[in-house]
Amino acid sequence: NDMEAIVDECFTFFFAGSQTSSAATQNLLLHLIKNRHYGDQLLQEIENVVIRPTYEGKSPDASAWEPSNLLSMLTYEKIQELEFYSRCFNESIRLQPPVYYSTSFKMTRDVVAGGLKIKANDLFCVDIWRLCMNPKEWQEPEKFLPERFDPESKYNLTPDGKPRHPCSFTPFLGG
Repeated sequence: NDMEAIVDECFTFFFAGSQTSSAATQNLLLHLIKNRHYGDQLLQEIENVVIRPTYEGKSPDASAWEPSNLLSMLTYEKIQELEFYSRCFNESIRLQPPVYYSTSFKMTRDVVAGGLKIKANDLFCVDIWRLCMNPKEWQEPEKFLPERFDPESKYNLTPDGKPRHPCSFTPFLGG
């Protein structure tokens, strides 16, 4: 029945999205706790980009804000301004991608990719975690280093000093 298939697909999207978001958030918090200096830097960014601008000119003491108001201050536009947060989040999902393997792909014709022969109708998937941990693409791949996603950082380059391949960071490939 078409309606059952549509409902089933909606449930799949909902549960897949909520579980991956939850895991990504938990992993990010774990990394920030284990690497306190990054957590402190992120808190400073939130204070400078979100909290202070919200309270400036409205109260004699901008530091007298209520933590319960933070969610109402976080607009889409403000979140886009949180550059360090974005770097931390990307680094967290690089280390622990929400999905370790892509969905399966089916070849429509014979191809040779990197010396590997794949025949038409063969199924394959991409090991996202291995892409994100490739020591030829990432300096010190096992470490949490948000500066990897800062275009000005030396960690934004491969160990050979070259730009990383665009596919070396694809945490949601096929997802």
